[in-house]
Amino acid sequence: MKNFKTFEKYMIPISMNDDPKLLEFKIPKSDNDWHKFREMSIGASEVAICLGANPYQILPIMIEEKIGRREPRKIMNESMIAGLIAEEGILERWCYHDGTDSGWINNWKVRKIRNVDACDTYIVNTDYPWLFASLDGKAHSNQAWLGNGNIQPKMFPIECKTIKEFEAKKWSDGIPPMYRYQVNAQMLVTNTDVAELATLTDGYAFKIYPFKRDDDACELILAETYNAYELMLEMKDLNENLKKERSIGNTKVVAEIESEILHKMPLPGEQDGYSEYYSQNMTREKETILGDTNDKTLAALSSKFRMGIKQLEKEQEQIDNLIKRRMTLEQCEYMDLGKNGKLRWYKQGNRANHQLSFNGYKTGFTEEQIRKFLKTIID
Repeated sequence: MKNFKTFEKYMIPISMNDDPKLLEFKIPKSDNDWHKFREMSIGASEVAICLGANPYQILPIMIEEKIGRREPRKIMNESMIAGLIAEEGILERWCYHDGTDSGWINNWKVRKIRNVDACDTYIVNTDYPWLFASLDGKAHSNQAWLGNGNIQPKMFPIECKTIKEFEAKKWSDGIPPMYRYQVNAQMLVTNTDVAELATLTDGYAFKIYPFKRDDDACELILAETYNAYELMLEMKDLNENLKKERSIGNTKVVAEIESEILHKMPLPGEQDGYSEYYSQNMTREKETILGDTNDKTLAALSSKFRMGIKQLEKEQEQIDNLIKRRMTLEQCEYMDLGKNGKLRWYKQGNRANHQLSFNGYKTGFTEEQIRKFLKTIID
């Protein structure tokens, strides 16, 4: 496990809620010690990577960054700085929020409803020392939690997110899993039962999502992150041996260790990042290999899916054309479908053709019902 004595000079004397199991460190962001602290432990924002629930990053790349096989992203960019600056405004809005959609606007003219402290520390729970949480805010104790209005005796985590409107529309089906795991990991590390996720969409639309700790999710987080941590330690040792053998020019052993590292990485998920990862590790040392039974099965399944996708695309095109026909006959831009939302048939910018947008639409129909409806319309 991580030796926290290395970071004793950054430890603050009083941890969150005076919990004796919590260690709290104040380390300057992007400092060398900051990178050392993070490199062999897993942050709450990285938990979804370990569970295959982060669509933007995969576990092999995270491991390679932490063990030194890949250059970590150290430099603060414009987007990251903008997000950090926006956190202050989100936490300020949070103080006036009373649980209603626009109540915070009226309260802003009068008084703060609740209080929160911005957080610039890293919290470790000695029960799970391979994990850490970096909170955006700590809600004061003896304040209401918006989930049920009950007063909470302890401080609890506040997570801030800035999102674009097109991303916010995806939240209509629920909070993305990567954020659910992140907030549950924060509650797990801080020994708290509730939390809140505050979002700011396109710089002005503010919303709060209350969270209650999900024990099943926390059990999954503990199991998967510990497995990832153990793999990181194993990969760290392999990478150190690799650098040693490379320094003395032992090409045969270097190739063997490279192969071992690749074989021991987790099996791929559905994220696009795996295609890039395997492409980066492809050296083409053999012209042809003989596929086994598993390879034949995978090839057959992939071929079946490809043919199925092509057929579905044809069916979708026919259905879309029926909708476009209807809206063109009526010469309308929007089609109101009641509680299911709206469709939009419009021309964007300098594009030659109109586009059909389903961004404002949500269906409750099953696939079987849809096929029956389609048969009726076409027949």
